[in-house]
Amino acid sequence: MADVLLISYPPAQKPKDMQSPCPPLDACIIASMLETGGHTVAVYDVAVEESPLDKILASERPSIVGLAVPSAALQPAERDLAIIRSVLPGAKVVLTGQHVTGDPSITSGMGVDYGVRGFPCAGFTRLSEFIMQGIGSLEEIEGLVRHAGNKITLSNSKHAESEKIPFPAWHLLDIKRYNYFPIAGSLGCPFRCDYCRSTGPFYPWRDDYLPRPPADIVAEIKQGASLGISTFDFIDGVFTHDRKWVNDLCGLLEEECPKARWACSTRPDKANLEILKAMKKAGCVQVSMGVESGCERVRRANGRDITDRTIRQAFQDCRKAGLNARATAIIGLPGETSSEIEDTLAFISELRPAHAGFYPAILVPGSKLLDRAIKEGIMPRDAWTLYMQGRMQIPIYLPEGITREEISNYLKDAHSNFYNIPL
Repeated sequence: MADVLLISYPPAQKPKDMQSPCPPLDACIIASMLETGGHTVAVYDVAVEESPLDKILASERPSIVGLAVPSAALQPAERDLAIIRSVLPGAKVVLTGQHVTGDPSITSGMGVDYGVRGFPCAGFTRLSEFIMQGIGSLEEIEGLVRHAGNKITLSNSKHAESEKIPFPAWHLLDIKRYNYFPIAGSLGCPFRCDYCRSTGPFYPWRDDYLPRPPADIVAEIKQGASLGISTFDFIDGVFTHDRKWVNDLCGLLEEECPKARWACSTRPDKANLEILKAMKKAGCVQVSMGVESGCERVRRANGRDITDRTIRQAFQDCRKAGLNARATAIIGLPGETSSEIEDTLAFISELRPAHAGFYPAILVPGSKLLDRAIKEGIMPRDAWTLYMQGRMQIPIYLPEGITREEISNYLKDAHSNFYNIPL
């Protein structure tokens, strides 16, 4: 039996080149912190778990159930909440993840007991201590969301984000089910692109950028290696933002973890040949970079002022360094025309990336793009609640004169054409 059951949901949409499920890093760090406090924990990864949820609930009988939910997974999470309430009506349900960070009101729409915004690990642990042991007070819990009727109360306490991140409790998973393991080199993002709110599970709920000490990261990779884990994916939004930090980390990795292999993501204007070569020597095999649009005007209008020349140079430098480059693009950004979407697809092919991912402009809660869509009347304010209830499709931005069906066709053609192009 477990005191706490942590249920993790994958994003509903996966790029064709990354079909392997990603282990739930946030849930396993929460679990590690809870275990340090003497609590028993179980992790249920929806992406790979084969046992029905009701059987797990009946077997574990947890006092607290945590739901780590990205926006696209609101529908299955709401269905599972009904199962939780049926099997364990007395359990407290806590919502974490990307969506509640940008949209705290979803706790009321779902009917959960609490939410924890941003990087949830310390806040969730303190909440669990309060629920099970009466330790502390709700007002002191970082990022806490609670509601009574229609009133939402948000905690402004902030002290946990700088605390040491414990090693993930990977031992709670069947690690043979996964091909790679995520790792956080930093929390937050120093940039503010209009279509992004930087509200993933490893982003603070305030606008902070917090790099971790390289020695801590290397120690975490060593701990993973002791369990048989050799491949890692840095989930940082801009891995190469601080070049000194990258050089320090790569030096330690090269010296202490020579067998580790890893991938990361960054911006094209934050990559150069020197740093990419250092990353290659330290075990990096792939770098993902957001192109977003093949039109400079569209990029600038959406808060991403990066030139075509800079993007071309970054992908060329990746090849010179011996790294696979992965390009991502957003189809249907504000102001984009049909011809400019075609330009984006052609630009991605010109860059010759090893892999590519194409996505619609999802209206992320808390982003400038969602606010714009609401003001323009493209999306109702309760769009995500309607999506959760199955009353509308996932909220995406639609540029003037372009339909949802056309966006869908562009995405299908982009994936089909790219993966049939000989590189």
